[in-house]
Amino acid sequence: MWERVIQDYPNYGASTYEVFSFGNTDIMADEWVQLVKAKKKTATSSVFCFYEMEGAALPQGGKLSILCNSKNEAECIMLTTKVYTTSFNLISKKHAYKEGEGNQS
Repeated sequence: MWERVIQDYPNYGASTYEVFSFGNTDIMADEWVQLVKAKKKTATSSVFCFYEMEGAALPQGGKLSILCNSKNEAECIMLTTKVYTTSFNLISKKHAYKEGEGNQS
């Protein structure tokens, strides 16, 4: 999969990438990757304090990721375009809709 991306987009040839699944259950991983592939899920969110607790860096815009299903099989490659922090109560309706889950609210 990665080789095909590099072939189609050679400017990413020297890029590194992350491999991950969404959510914290197999059901979430499988459902959410299908929403991404159907272009219904074009945004996501995480809890900032988890990054702090783990000493992990926030994702960065312009980075590619290989998105996997619950069996750790690559399903698609995702480009992160924007990362921002905000309080939960300030998440916009537009962002909630782009999360693509449930009734998109």
